[in-house]
Amino acid sequence: MKLTKLIMLVLLLVFCCGFEFNSYQLSKWSKAVRARDSYICYMCQDEASPGHSHHITPKSVRPEMAYLMVNGITLCSPCHRVVHDTDDNWKRYAGMFYSYTVTFEKDIP
Repeated sequence: MKLTKLIMLVLLLVFCCGFEFNSYQLSKWSKAVRARDSYICYMCQDEASPGHSHHITPKSVRPEMAYLMVNGITLCSPCHRVVHDTDDNWKRYAGMFYSYTVTFEKDIP
């Protein structure tokens, strides 16, 4: 059910608003976030290699933030599943994650 809602929202953005995400830019963003965090999971501090680059505020909520480094954090697979456990679970972690990422002013290289 969650995936269906997300797909519908992305389709709405693409077809109604003319917005679509650039997979090359997302890949570049993902690699840059993981490298910045030294491939260490922010939540459990385990090595997250290769790990997941998590959008703190989902792309579906704020598409204009999709490529900003401040909107990314490295998580291992188990922690990433916890954050995505429910549709609104990301809100619980956003403040904690942003307090870490705002120390980095650099955008995608």
